[in-house]
Amino acid sequence: MKKSQEMLADVFGQNVFSDKIMRMRLPQNVYRALHRTIDEGAELDPAIAEVIASAMKEWAVERGATHYTHWFQPMNGQTAEKQDAFLTPHDGGVLLEFTGKALIRGEADASSFPSGGLRATFEARGYTAWDCTSPAFIREDPNGIVSLCIPTAFCSYAGEALDTRTPLLRAQEVLSRQAVRVLRCLGDTHTRRVKAKVGLEQEYFLIDRELYRRRRDLIYTGRTLFGARPPKGQEMEDQYYAAIRQRVSEFMAELNEELWKMGVAAKTQHNEVAPSQHEVAVLFDDAVAACDQNQLTMMLLRKVAARRGMAALLHETGHLLAWAALVGGRPQLEISPLGFCLSLRGVCLPPWREKLLAAAGPAANFLLCSGSLFWMDCFGHTYAGYWFYQTPYNMPYGRGTLRIRLPAGQHLRVRSILKEGLRRELGKENIQ
Repeated sequence: MKKSQEMLADVFGQNVFSDKIMRMRLPQNVYRALHRTIDEGAELDPAIAEVIASAMKEWAVERGATHYTHWFQPMNGQTAEKQDAFLTPHDGGVLLEFTGKALIRGEADASSFPSGGLRATFEARGYTAWDCTSPAFIREDPNGIVSLCIPTAFCSYAGEALDTRTPLLRAQEVLSRQAVRVLRCLGDTHTRRVKAKVGLEQEYFLIDRELYRRRRDLIYTGRTLFGARPPKGQEMEDQYYAAIRQRVSEFMAELNEELWKMGVAAKTQHNEVAPSQHEVAVLFDDAVAACDQNQLTMMLLRKVAARRGMAALLHETGHLLAWAALVGGRPQLEISPLGFCLSLRGVCLPPWREKLLAAAGPAANFLLCSGSLFWMDCFGHTYAGYWFYQTPYNMPYGRGTLRIRLPAGQHLRVRSILKEGLRRELGKENIQ
């Protein structure tokens, strides 16, 4: 047991330029300045960025890295990167160089990424900007090239968001600013910033790769589009939390090791409801870092499955089936850094139906839904259409409101402050 604990301690986060590594490699004043930027949103001095870039490059080269890339998430459901070598010509030879300017900002051709028709192709410049709230990491591709991956936002020259990270960062800023204003009204004079935390779980199917290659629908769409019903479904209710088969257990063990190396705190694993369906759950982290970790989790699921002679499918439709049964028709889906989100805005559902919708998806949704309703019933708070809508900024200004009993007239003041601030920040005139 002791040996296993020591191995886990040595492995966890070894491929991440974590806070622990920064504390060891950066001068104390640089480390404090970087944390002011991370914690308070202060502007980063270019001279500080030079020191950070040098330390980051030295750490990555020691780990075998030869390239660096600005790693971003365009609006196509995938990650994107452009790899550049650390090499710089010098006196007939080369130097390994990585400057603060290269760390902070990069330029990419955005003409082939989704942009909503913002501009003509010949004007489609895109810029990447370092997001220091999520740690850099190194990754090895199938060809053995080790790259330093720097999480970045991706936007146009005029500032339009071309990725899923930028809206999330902006939403976090709005949520934090307005939440602090509400806390001031409630008597809290110390809080300066409010952060959103997210704990993600990833469900997946494992299919033998030879069987996977025979199915064009699985190859092209990642889900079943045609074919006969399976000989055994969920009739026996014997898959959920059942003993994990040896082949799957070996896959999970290798997946955990890969995740731990990337600093992803994979905590729970078990069989899910459907045959060949499984789940891995990760501990809570800051919203942006958690979304990055989920992207890494999906990438490693496919990578480890391929090494094990299997294919990992990541599609799941529990909420859609529940919607069809309870409401009918086709629901509104929105894309966010968390994946596809089922939007309940404008749809009036009683609490028991929201419980059923939550129960169709991850267990955490059901627990949050039930716990919130139980808390309101026990303490006499009013339920007024609280929608479970998975975007960080919907809590304060969604059409559903959670009215908490405060001193006379106080809740009206809090709500008016939220309206005023969000109208100014988001430019929405129809906030009620």
